[in-house]
Amino acid sequence: MLAARPTWHPTVHTSPADRNSPPMAYMLAVRDHSSCALTAVISQATCAAGCRTGSIWARSKGTAMRNFWLYALLFAFTSSLNYERAPAQPAGSEAHGNTVAMARDAYFGGRYEEARSIAYDLAKDGDAEARLLMAQMLREGKARAPNYVEAVKWVRSAADGGDALAQVDMGISYRNGRGVTKNFIEAAKWFRRAASQGHPVGQDQLAWMYAGGEGVPKNYLVAYAWFSIAVAQGFNHSQQAMELMEKALPTSQISVAQKMANDCFQSNYTSCHW
Repeated sequence: MLAARPTWHPTVHTSPADRNSPPMAYMLAVRDHSSCALTAVISQATCAAGCRTGSIWARSKGTAMRNFWLYALLFAFTSSLNYERAPAQPAGSEAHGNTVAMARDAYFGGRYEEARSIAYDLAKDGDAEARLLMAQMLREGKARAPNYVEAVKWVRSAADGGDALAQVDMGISYRNGRGVTKNFIEAAKWFRRAASQGHPVGQDQLAWMYAGGEGVPKNYLVAYAWFSIAVAQGFNHSQQAMELMEKALPTSQISVAQKMANDCFQSNYTSCHW
């Protein structure tokens, strides 16, 4: 959760004359490309996950490689946030001198057996980041054959333990039907859990679920509120989506949505039961 509540400053960018409801196809196209927009996180985050340049995304070939950079970017952005993740490895996990950082270094150095060996022991001890690394290697077929179903099991264990990034991961898995049966209702539930912990990517993705009526009733008011909260936390890639919502909402409703967002944000997500 956020350690402090920054000043709230939502803004409206469109004029009443411009308020024509944007085509849903266009809005969802923006959503579908939001993962690509995460490459700009490179300039904002300390890339502890090994991200080096956003141009790698453009050169990536195939879904697996794009997924690799998406998750690396998500981790990098998460590492820069000021909220408390689930507890790191329990006492005793470093008894053999191994840490998640060592597993991560081995992974990005191409030493996948070494990375898996370290991450597996830490993951069994309950380390959420190690569990996510295990999942990513299973998705990519590093050190073992690709197995999305097993990958989701590792992610779920971290998500059930309260890790917000893992909860975002679970939402993406259910939305895309990757390792689990596609289920928008479950996707929205997982995005909401992450959003309620203050994770702006979860807030952004939950907003898109409301914008598209996927797993939740279509509601531009609620979508705008969640986009606003993500933007207020520094996730500027929600800004374009928020502006699309401004075109879809009457002027009078924007102030209502802004108040909803402000009340939710300032209450540390205890008053977001919309």
